[in-house]
Amino acid sequence: MIHAFMSARAKAAPAATSSSGRKPSSHEDVNGSAILKAMLVRAAGGAKAEPGVARTVSGHLTGIDDEGRLLFLEEGSTGEPVPVAIGMEISDGVLVKAARVRRRALVVRTADANPRLVLVGLVRERVAAKARDARPGQLEVELDGETVRLHADRNIELRCGAASLILRKDGKVVITGTNVISSSRGANRIRGGTISLN
Repeated sequence: MIHAFMSARAKAAPAATSSSGRKPSSHEDVNGSAILKAMLVRAAGGAKAEPGVARTVSGHLTGIDDEGRLLFLEEGSTGEPVPVAIGMEISDGVLVKAARVRRRALVVRTADANPRLVLVGLVRERVAAKARDARPGQLEVELDGETVRLHADRNIELRCGAASLILRKDGKVVITGTNVISSSRGANRIRGGTISLN
């Protein structure tokens, strides 16, 4: 296919003669040679990104700048870290911790007229042994943020079997279970406008 393309270029343009009077072949044509090299670089996955072509790079986070942007350094780069946009739904707490410990990351260079660097993932090699060996029903979910907030416009419900905790928009909290136990190492106070027992 490349040979056919180069032959077509040779037929379309008048062949120049060298100082020796010999006509160069199509592969010796300067423009054709440049095109061929570019095609081979793309086919071989060359390191330089072509204009208008999206590219994924790996590296690690290095910190956060004064504007709150994550800083990223490409693998093997000796330059300065660059700010990246955040392209995934993830809490600020997780991102801050990832930047502090210099987590490995994947970043996409967009194919726009004005390319941007967008963080699309945090990289790790394996899952923890505790999660790997957990039996059905034993798997735990751990959130790394220092504060976990759940927000809903109407209700928040936590359910497990016959037990439930419901938080309603009007401020009503409903705790339901076959047995409800409240314990405290310090004072355990019950306050309300009225308190009804049974």
